[in-house]
Amino acid sequence: MLTLAEVTERMGLHASPRRVLVVEDAIPWLRRLTAFWEEAGHEVVAMTGVTEIVGHLAIGPGDPEGSVVQVDLQTIDAAFLDHYFLSRTYDGVSLTRELTARGCFHILAMSSDAGANARMAQAGALLAGRKSEWMRLFD
Repeated sequence: MLTLAEVTERMGLHASPRRVLVVEDAIPWLRRLTAFWEEAGHEVVAMTGVTEIVGHLAIGPGDPEGSVVQVDLQTIDAAFLDHYFLSRTYDGVSLTRELTARGCFHILAMSSDAGANARMAQAGALLAGRKSEWMRLFD
């Protein structure tokens, strides 16, 4: 397992400010990652899923529940993606493909499903591992 410093370096987050996308359906983990990267000086867009992509704009539910978030995928420098989202239109694999097609190659796959992580890595995720391992790293 990588150290937090190694993850930060590989994800290109050692220099501020960067624009970070976090897509995660577990709200406590979404909030923890959001707070961590904001405290590190980055701008974070937090979503619990992506329901549609129109051009370069991803649209989906955010936190708090009921909010709608829109983000231009071309502006994302790094992304932390779960595989299974609250919205089922897109998943981690399809969103990884959308991000890499728009030039974002700093993607960390973080599912509790090892097979999903492998598929996200094949789709272009730079780092992939079980969510529980990443959670321990960010404690």
